[in-house]
Formats: sequence, C-alpha cells, structure tokens
Amino acid sequence: MTKVCKGLQALDNADKAKIEPQNTSRLDGSANIDACLKKQYPESSRWDYAVAYDGVIYFIEVHPPNEIKEVVKKLHWLKDWLSGNKDLDILKSTTYPFTLITTKPIKHNPQTQKMLRDAQKRESLSVKENCWKAFPK
Repeated sequence: MTKVCKGLQALDNADKAKIEPQNTSRLDGSANIDACLKKQYPESSRWDYAVAYDGVIYFIEVHPPNEIKEVVKKLHWLKDWLSGNKDLDILKSTTYPFTLITTKPIKHNPQTQKMLRDAQKRESLSVKENCWKAFPK
C-alpha cells in the first residue's frame, strides 16, 4: 500500500528541491512509490513518486540523464504495476503524465540525447532538466 502525504512531503529533500509548484495550495499530496513498495518488489526497478496537483496525478522519476535505459525500465514497471493492481482501478481510466527530472544538466552527448528523444516519443516521457517549474496554473 502506498502512503499519501501532504504536499511534497513524500519526496526526499534533494528531490523535493527540484520541483517548484506554481501554486502550492493546489498540491493534493504525494507518495513515495519506491519506498512504499520496496519490500513487496525488492528486485524490481521501481518508479520514484506520484504527485497529485489540482486533481491530476503526475508520476515523477528523479534520475541522472545518462541512465535513460534504467528510467525506461522503471517506467515499464510502473505501467505494469498500475495496470495489474485491482486497488488502482480508479487510475486506469486516465492517461497520466510521466516525467523524468534529471539530477544534473543534460550534457551534449549525442547518444544520451537520442535515447532521451526516443523515450519521449515511444514512452510518452516528459524530460525536465535538473529542475521542474511544475504543474500548470
């Protein structure tokens, strides 16, 4: 079971610092998916967080940009977990934004940039470099 916290309290401090909501009063809550499901899925590459803002759930991963293969692996795990969990049926009727926030700026490495573009296209993954001035007004 995933514990929902107020605001961004479920996020690790270093990761929380990378998200700047435009209106904090619209933050509905957050969950640390990775921490909550570590015992249940110890060998899996688990997604980091879910953040609810103004009624929309954003799935957020904070990760180095040069490890995009691991991010895609985590995204596949998340999508499988969401589709296979009966308790989450309410979430299945909507498409949710999947967002990668890089832990550092994306270097001008052609291979990394190509992998990021491919993931954005194939996996509907939004990529934000080092910080996300998050969520619409």
